[in-house]
Amino acid sequence: MRVRNKQTLTTGMMVMVLVFLRSPAAEEGDATLTRVEQTFSWIQDLSATITITVDMERLNVPPMAGKMFFKQPDKLHIDADGFMMVPRDGLALGLSSLGSIYEVGDIASDTLNGKTCRRLILVGRDRKKQSFALYIDTTRWTPEGFVRTLPGGRNLTGLFTFSKENGHWIPSRLDVRIASPSDESTEPAGLPETDFPRRRAQIPKRGTITIEYSDVKINAGIADAIFNKED
Repeated sequence: MRVRNKQTLTTGMMVMVLVFLRSPAAEEGDATLTRVEQTFSWIQDLSATITITVDMERLNVPPMAGKMFFKQPDKLHIDADGFMMVPRDGLALGLSSLGSIYEVGDIASDTLNGKTCRRLILVGRDRKKQSFALYIDTTRWTPEGFVRTLPGGRNLTGLFTFSKENGHWIPSRLDVRIASPSDESTEPAGLPETDFPRRRAQIPKRGTITIEYSDVKINAGIADAIFNKED
């Protein structure tokens, strides 16, 4: 009997230690993520017409339009004629299932686009997923935007715009900006143009992609077969 009591006491102490080791910041981060998930948990599927405008250096891309279909947790399909430049992460963020894909690595107060937000550093539970910063508007518990690091020291910043319909926040626009840390050229130094032709395409250092949503339909019932089509 005494041995069992000691084992029970030891197990209880271990649980208490684990609880105390979890920082208040981690608890606050989890609570923030849960509030965001609850804001969008009512959305099971979403379809919308999307119009995309690209203003990117070294690229000449005409305006594009297509039909987007999204279904929880992360199914995405876009119907379009020809090529579409779409920042997939921004469209298929899976706002109501973030906690199953990411864990909070850090939390702090920060500003984005001139607004004070709660910044969460989200780390993929699958370590193949790149971590990123998600900025939360705590007055309505919606994401203000996100920031991700790209190769070459560039940053990708996404800014969300939401509209309120029937008491719910739904996306109406996403502005994505790619910025370089400096205006200096990233062209590799070396031999003159006339000596050897350049074979590697130059990656745009800066520019914007604007996505506008219209004719948004939520929970209309999207068949799974739609997501089996090739994008």
